[in-house]
Amino acid sequence: MYFGDNSGIEAKAVPGTSIPGHQRIWHNQHADSVRYLTGDALRGLAARFTSILSDAIAKVDPSDPVDSGEWVTIEDFYPWWRSRVIAAATTAMFGPHLLRLNPNLEEDFWRFADSIPTLVKRYPAWMAPRAHAARATMLASVKKWHAYARENSDYTFCGDKAPKWDEYWGSLWLKVRQRWGQDTGIMNDDGLASEDLALTIAASANAVPMAFWYLIEIYCDPALLSRVLPKLETAVTTPASPNKGQPATFDLSPVLASPLAQSIYAEVLRMRISLLLNRCPDHKDHQIGPWTLKKGAYMTLPTAHIGYHNKTTLSEKKDMTPKMRFSTEHLEGIWVPYGGGALMYPGRHFAKQEMMGSVTVFAHYYDWR
Repeated sequence: MYFGDNSGIEAKAVPGTSIPGHQRIWHNQHADSVRYLTGDALRGLAARFTSILSDAIAKVDPSDPVDSGEWVTIEDFYPWWRSRVIAAATTAMFGPHLLRLNPNLEEDFWRFADSIPTLVKRYPAWMAPRAHAARATMLASVKKWHAYARENSDYTFCGDKAPKWDEYWGSLWLKVRQRWGQDTGIMNDDGLASEDLALTIAASANAVPMAFWYLIEIYCDPALLSRVLPKLETAVTTPASPNKGQPATFDLSPVLASPLAQSIYAEVLRMRISLLLNRCPDHKDHQIGPWTLKKGAYMTLPTAHIGYHNKTTLSEKKDMTPKMRFSTEHLEGIWVPYGGGALMYPGRHFAKQEMMGSVTVFAHYYDWR
C-alpha cells in the first residue's frame, strides 16, 4: 500500500495520481495522527499515562528493594524505570489487554527494537534469523490483541459520540485505525498488525530512553535539581497518601509551560538522539544548490550532524551569562529531533509529555542520587 500510494499527504491528491480515497494511506495516516495526538485527545492520553504510571509506582512491592523506604543501591536502574514507563505508555495508548495477553511483551518489544537496524537492511531470514524471529513474535502478539479486541468491542463505533478511550482498544485512535484499515479492502490481519506494531515502536522506542536521559541530566546536577524540583512539584494536584493507598494525581500544565523544564527537554533531545532525515522527490528531479536529486532517489541525513556536531552553528558566545545559555538565536532548523516538514513525527507532543510526565511522577515518589 505504501509503495503504491503516490498521492501525497494533503487532502487534495497530487495531480496526475489516481489512488482511491479509501486507499490513500499517507493522507489518512497523517490526518488521523494529527487529530488524535493534539488538542483534547492529546491531553486525555497524557493524563491517562501519568495516572497509570502513578498508580503503578504507588503500589508497594515488598520484594522490590526500591519500595523498602530506605536508601538502596541499584546496579542498573534503567530496567526498573523502563519497565514501568513503557507499561504506562502502552496501556494508555493500546489499553491493558495488549500487555495482559502477552506477558513477555516488554522483553519482546526491546528485542524487536534492537533488531530494526538489521531488518531495514533487508537481510533475508536465513541471514538474520533472530531479527526476523523478533519481528514475527511481536506481530503475533499484536494479532492476538487485535482478535481479542474485535471480539469484545465494536471498532466501527469510532465517531464523535464514541468514548475517547476503550478498555479493549485503548485510545479511540486505535479503533479509527482498525476501521480504516479494514475499509481499504486490501489490508489483511498481517497488514493491520504491522501498522500497529509500527505504532508501538513510535510510541516508546525513543521516548522511554529519552525520558531516562531527562531524569539523569536533572539528578546528576545538584544545582539544576534544586531549581527543577519545585517546578515539578507544581504539577501535583493531590499528593500520594501511602497509608490510604491513594496514588498522587498530576496536572502537567505548569511543567510543560516552564521555560527551565522545556530547555532541559530540548537539550536532552539535541544531545541524546539521532534520527535519519529522509527525502525523496516522488514526481520530478529536485535541485538542491548545485546538486540534482533525481526522481525516486533518496537523500538521508542524520539529525545528530545538524544539531550536535556542527561546531560552526553551535559556536558559543563568550559574552553570554549562564542564565542566558539557552537561546534559539541563529539556530532555526538546527533542532530537528523529530524530523521536519509535513512528515515531522506527529507523536512528538505525546513523547514530550511522556518525558516530562514520567520524571514528574518519579520525583514525587522517590529521592535519587
